[in-house]
Amino acid sequence: MNKNALIHRPPRWPVVATACVAALYAAYLALGNLLLNSSIGHGLANRKPEKFVGSWSTAWTLYPGHLHLNDVRIAGHSGRMIWSVQADSARGRIALWPLLSKEVRVPRLIATGMSGGASLVDVRRIPPARKFRFQTLRLHLQWSRSRWLQRLR
Repeated sequence: MNKNALIHRPPRWPVVATACVAALYAAYLALGNLLLNSSIGHGLANRKPEKFVGSWSTAWTLYPGHLHLNDVRIAGHSGRMIWSVQADSARGRIALWPLLSKEVRVPRLIATGMSGGASLVDVRRIPPARKFRFQTLRLHLQWSRSRWLQRLR
């Protein structure tokens, strides 16, 4: 009788599953951080510069939906309102499911060194006629711990 046949071997599937999860996480870290710090990431954030413009110097993500940004600058134009916000750094969470329908939801945002403003312009910017509903982009800031934003309320 073969002695090796009597030795019980542990199942391999936990090792394979752990290796697959680790490989997926490493790929997310590499691709996510590369995207955030490349011109492609800036281009995706600024698809309609006549409505919304965002920029940052450096950014990183450790897990899906969470971002850390430095030297953040965003601005927009809606109707007769022109607004802009700047922050030294910002960290927050982006809801991932609404991104599939081209909707940006920011349920949590913490910013430091924040400033900004808004003003009315004489000429109202008329939005182009919408062909399809799924081409719109909505931005929701649901929660913020910024003293600057609290003063605006």
